Amino acid sequence: MVGHRNYDCSIWEAVRATSAAPLFFEPLTLEASRATFVDGAVRANNPVEQVTSEARRLWPDRSIGCLVSLGTGVTLPQGFNPNKSRLHEILQSLADIATDANTKAREFRDTREGRELIRSRKYFRYSVPQGMGEVDLADFERIPYMESITLPYAVEMDHDIEECARNLVHPSSPR
Repeated sequence: MVGHRNYDCSIWEAVRATSAAPLFFEPLTLEASRATFVDGAVRANNPVEQVTSEARRLWPDRSIGCLVSLGTGVTLPQGFNPNKSRLHEILQSLADIATDANTKAREFRDTREGRELIRSRKYFRYSVPQGMGEVDLADFERIPYMESITLPYAVEMDHDIEECARNLVHPSSPR
């Protein structure tokens, strides 16, 4: 891809850069390159396609050993009546649609590559199915509630999480 740069950064910096949501968290400036990043929510709230494309570009002779997608919970669509809603409610609904990471996850799952990664147990998507959609990014005081719905999900997914961890430790070898 023309115009893309490799950045010298640690894993924690890459992860932290993905959470640099404007109005909530400061942008992240990398130690080595001094490049600054902010969250890309509207453009790529779930960057699974960008990640797989970049992996193919960097390692064209390798298959993906393990792909982990972490969601922030399933958000149920909120309908609105344009004749009765206020402008900010319409704009919020449009923003919610544009940043729906779960739709992107389903779209990827339905691609040929997604189906193959699922079949070979190399793609793992984790996103609490109920309750997290009610929590706004600014609701940090609701951490006990988030834990109460996330922990049972993690227990339910225990076998899957262990398989994912094994794949991360021992990813597939080159084709």
